[in-house]
Amino acid sequence: MNKHIFPLEQTSQGKISPSSPSLSPNGELSRLIAAAVVDQRFRELLLENPVAALESNYGSESFHLTPEEKALVLSIQCPTSLADFAEQLTKNYLKANRKSKPSQD
Repeated sequence: MNKHIFPLEQTSQGKISPSSPSLSPNGELSRLIAAAVVDQRFRELLLENPVAALESNYGSESFHLTPEEKALVLSIQCPTSLADFAEQLTKNYLKANRKSKPSQD
């Protein structure tokens, strides 16, 4: 099963692009996950206390999440690992995205 945080698709020009650009148009969720991948202390803080992680930033870098992105991060329930965090983030995004799109019946 492909578990990308940001689903990708190939464009007609052969380039890879996000299939859901509204998830993180400014790339801040990717930056958040990347910081957690490379820094164990930040990862542990994100998993244990995401509010504190978002407020503490990452070194001198700050995360500029939209209210929707912040809500997605705070919707994660008791993640057991960064992979679990990312999987829940993806599922919650997809669930919210389905609710916000009008049905095309």
